Amino acid sequence: MVASVYQWLRFIEENYKDDIAFQYYRNAEVHQIRYAEFVNDIKRFVCYLQKHEEMVEGKHFGILGRNSYHFLVCLYGVMAAGGVVVPLNIEESLDNINYQIEFADISSIFSDGEYEKLEADFGDKYSSMLKNMDDYKSCNEYEELAESVDVEKLSMIMFTSGTTGRSKGVMMSQKNLFAPLKHFLETIYSAEGNITRDKAKVFLVVPLYHMSGIGCALTWNTNGSTLNICESPKYMYRDLRQMKSDSASVVPAILKMWSKDIKRGKMEKLGGIKNIACGAATIDAQMLQEFRENGISIYQAYGMTEMCGGGTANTSIDPEKIHSVGLPGAGSELRIEDGEICIRGDHIMMGYYKNDEETQAVMRDGWFHTGDLGYLDDDGYLYLTGRKKNLIILSSGENVSPEELEELLQRSPLVAEVLVKAVNDRIAAKIYAKEQDYAAIEAYIEEMNKKLTFYKRITRVEFSAEPLPKTAAGKIVRSE
Repeated sequence: MVASVYQWLRFIEENYKDDIAFQYYRNAEVHQIRYAEFVNDIKRFVCYLQKHEEMVEGKHFGILGRNSYHFLVCLYGVMAAGGVVVPLNIEESLDNINYQIEFADISSIFSDGEYEKLEADFGDKYSSMLKNMDDYKSCNEYEELAESVDVEKLSMIMFTSGTTGRSKGVMMSQKNLFAPLKHFLETIYSAEGNITRDKAKVFLVVPLYHMSGIGCALTWNTNGSTLNICESPKYMYRDLRQMKSDSASVVPAILKMWSKDIKRGKMEKLGGIKNIACGAATIDAQMLQEFRENGISIYQAYGMTEMCGGGTANTSIDPEKIHSVGLPGAGSELRIEDGEICIRGDHIMMGYYKNDEETQAVMRDGWFHTGDLGYLDDDGYLYLTGRKKNLIILSSGENVSPEELEELLQRSPLVAEVLVKAVNDRIAAKIYAKEQDYAAIEAYIEEMNKKLTFYKRITRVEFSAEPLPKTAAGKIVRSE
């Protein structure tokens, strides 16, 4: 299996050069890019970079924009040229973006111009650093690529989509980035159900500033498939209609939207998708069953930015394994230590950028301590039970997993989103729902409480008329 951008580009050029690598819908037209053109554009980008930068090796380049073909050219091009790429979350506040640019020592930013439209001050402040993502097209020369001298050196910094506090900068080498690829491909090939292997068309709506977006792109391009790039979730249904897709990688929030479409008899809105990969949270078993009954296979994945997306995957259709996030992949070891999930392998990050203290806290004896709680069954399948830092510890000494209660609350079709927390040493829930459903939800909670141990009972409910704040991975932010 490949271990660097150079090896990967050679592989896809040799095997798929005449096949369609990408499609995207713009200006009322579907545009297509073949693999040979993609590789040549990366060569043009490297040539452009070397002509316009005094030094590229080891220099930090930010990418700020929505999903696009040019985003991917910049992403791989920076690494192919020996630089360090830093994908930035376009949904972040200006304060956080400023922090990340300064903290990650970014000297140039490739932008699609969208953030400047949202935040005029940003464009003014960084005008000398900003470059258009597609500026490389002005270069008519191609730089022949060469293997990286050291595939274990720093090549990417990706900020975590943490639910509390400042995001940490996860350091990755090219070796880290490509290590999970074998597991990803094995997941496709070994899946039970309708996973399409050859010439699949895959809908990419997960943002490319998130590890699952990059993992999706890497995996399916290595398979020779076509990526249908969706610029933003707001264009999702339009793009599903314009570009036929067999498979998709999504976050739980989108999966819930599609579940509602199916319940309303509007499956045609999904554009014929038959296979869905979803991570970031355990999926409700009833929802999984509903998709399968409608001819759509779902496999759950568990991974983190610190694992370069690699972790476990569940492609089994065994009803007894439906709650599991699956088995670890090739080259990945997993164990449970005091209830905490620990993983080691070549896909584990180099550490946190400029944060040795946090690195040492999670990396011990070669094992990455995830902070997630879980257990393994007799067959080695992993089950998530909560987040160590989220655990609510009451003054009585009782421990309460908010995720357990959130799952119970979300079984009500009236609850759109929910966050469970402690308020004055009691369990409270913040719920996003329609106002006309508030009374019915309160009645649901009253019945639910009767079946719970007294210290787990919801004693306070706060309703919200707006969706709860979320991270790039679709996880609800737990800090106020």
